[in-house]
Amino acid sequence: MHSGNKLNCLSGNFTNYARLNKYIRGVSFQRKPSAPAAERWFSGGISFNPGLVAIVGNKGSGKSALADTLGFLGACKNSDSFSFLSKQRFRHPTGGFASNFDATLEWESGEQVTRCLADAVKPEEVERLKYLPQDHVEKVCNELVGIGERGFEQELKGVIFSHVPEARRLGQATLDDLVRFQTGEKQKRIDSLLRQLRETSRSRAVLEAQADPSAKRELQEKIKRREIELDAHEKVKPVEQLDPSTSNASSSPEPEVLQGLTAAENAKKAIEDQITQTEDRLRTAERRRAVAKRLIEKLDNFQKDFNVFAASLSEDAEELGLNPADLASLSIRKSDAENILNEAALAISSAKKQLDDTDPLGLKNQFSDSQLKVSEFQSKLDLPNRAYQAYLKELGEWQEKRTKLEGDEHEAESLKGLKAALAALDDLPATIATLKSQQSNLALEIHAEKLGQASVYRSLYEPVQQFIDSHVLARDKLKLEFRAELANEDFADRLLGLLLLNRRGSFMGVDEGRAKAEGLVQNARWEEAESVRLFLDGVDQALHTDQRENPPLPVQLKDQVKGKKVDDVFDLLYGLEYIHPRYILRWEGKDLAMLSPGERGTLLLVFYLLIDKGDMPLLIDRPEGNLDNHTVAKVLVDCIREARKRRQVLIVTHNPNLAVVCDADQIIHASMDKMNGNAVTYSCGALENPDMSQHVTDVLEGTRWAFDVRGAKYDVGK
Repeated sequence: MHSGNKLNCLSGNFTNYARLNKYIRGVSFQRKPSAPAAERWFSGGISFNPGLVAIVGNKGSGKSALADTLGFLGACKNSDSFSFLSKQRFRHPTGGFASNFDATLEWESGEQVTRCLADAVKPEEVERLKYLPQDHVEKVCNELVGIGERGFEQELKGVIFSHVPEARRLGQATLDDLVRFQTGEKQKRIDSLLRQLRETSRSRAVLEAQADPSAKRELQEKIKRREIELDAHEKVKPVEQLDPSTSNASSSPEPEVLQGLTAAENAKKAIEDQITQTEDRLRTAERRRAVAKRLIEKLDNFQKDFNVFAASLSEDAEELGLNPADLASLSIRKSDAENILNEAALAISSAKKQLDDTDPLGLKNQFSDSQLKVSEFQSKLDLPNRAYQAYLKELGEWQEKRTKLEGDEHEAESLKGLKAALAALDDLPATIATLKSQQSNLALEIHAEKLGQASVYRSLYEPVQQFIDSHVLARDKLKLEFRAELANEDFADRLLGLLLLNRRGSFMGVDEGRAKAEGLVQNARWEEAESVRLFLDGVDQALHTDQRENPPLPVQLKDQVKGKKVDDVFDLLYGLEYIHPRYILRWEGKDLAMLSPGERGTLLLVFYLLIDKGDMPLLIDRPEGNLDNHTVAKVLVDCIREARKRRQVLIVTHNPNLAVVCDADQIIHASMDKMNGNAVTYSCGALENPDMSQHVTDVLEGTRWAFDVRGAKYDVGK
């Protein structure tokens, strides 16, 4: 491995001595004694120019080995995309030789970092060199739009964060951390609104199920059956019998017997009334206890939420020298509710004791005793009076059953209860409309919070936008446009995932349903509250009518939903969790989502070369991959020229436009002697050096002869 004297190798002057730890002076390899004698691979060292360095060589010559080694020693974050220092190649557990070699990276400050090539980059290490392996660029640029583009966006966010002034970073390490820091309270408010929305959605789902025409028909059928039962019951009413005591023809019972019977019947009726009253008190007490318990639980939950809130104040308050307790306090008085809870518990215990049929003194046993007394007096009556008493008993039982059939409004399955439920259906449309209005209002409150989040995004992205607007190359030649706004992410997919697309409705059919959903999305302007409201109304109407028909016919949402979870659809629609603050990037008039993988790769390189304000060395492995020569010459050349003015740039390339047209300050030529233990040689020098010029011509142009032939074919100059 040949490097020669550094001053002889470098072309250009190193002028920025104030940042010596931002420039690589050189790298060297040490072969361990344990290395197999037949495997030569690496030895010696290379010195680097602080400007633009082009690493060239034929395939399999050691270019990626050098690039991966620099990335490894510089603690780059993309080590999983190494092509040479990978477990499939040089770091293979059994067939690799990485454990037999060390490498040392030296910075211009004199600092040295030595590591075994078999080691891994530790997560806690600070990245000191930005390395873009070709596999990494291809992976993030080939992600499916709208599904996995997070990796690509994260790359761009890193560049955007470099433009945020240090004072505005507020001690945060990444753009996402800073966004979370500044929008955290808005997100908490959104979470609170979502909890309210879920309650409203559940209520509406229940009422819509009750308003279903089939539910009305079911009630009408039940009423009809109850009326038939009542009519049949009327027909078995006991035949009226005369009271023997009013007939002169019958004998009158002894006055003492009659008086005793009357007293016994009155006592029985009093106990019966007392049982009814006690059962009513039990129901009331059970209800009061349940409501009081629920109220106390709500107060306890509120206290817990406040405690969490108070704890969240501590960090900010202490930083400002304030006492959190002086900023917010909460007073909760549960004593009245607890008294009601205790009183209800006592009332329940007392009522249950009175109704306990195992208690000899309980009402149930008292009632049984009263029945025996009545029977005892009835047995002393003559035949006509006993028959009349039997009639009265039968009539009472008949009347009791009739009363149960008729019931009252609070007994759901009674005739009056069913009629009350049927009458209540007339009020359901208005109640449902009220709940829908509440859902819409909650959604607009959520939208307002999201607009606030988008405003934070705009303020954080403003510096990079100003850079783009002020930089002639970015604005005029590359035609970059940048903005931050609310954008839909996946509403159509999420909605269709909840629906049965083979059921009658506006979204019936796989292709037709998607077209309908995407059409509604495309008409929405997410930054405008009124447009969002119209979108919500439009989707809601489409879910409740079959808009394929003219005029649209009503349909039931519950019949279109998987698992009958109507409230899940409401939560999705009105929760607005499908719209997020996003930056919108356009290149030459095309949205980010419309760019091809090659165009995305170009854009990513433009961001790092031109827009990234980072000053650590930038190493790019074959930036021309998937790009045509026209794009390389039109876009990358100018960007590389700009980048070399403020940072050390190293590129592994096969493209003469990048090495020659960019006027590289240093050429490093890699070659491998596979007949000599895969010995790798790195030679370096300026492009003007005859040896380097010959290497560049052979590798990038396919020899001088091939270059001359192409020139003659093109007839350059005519």
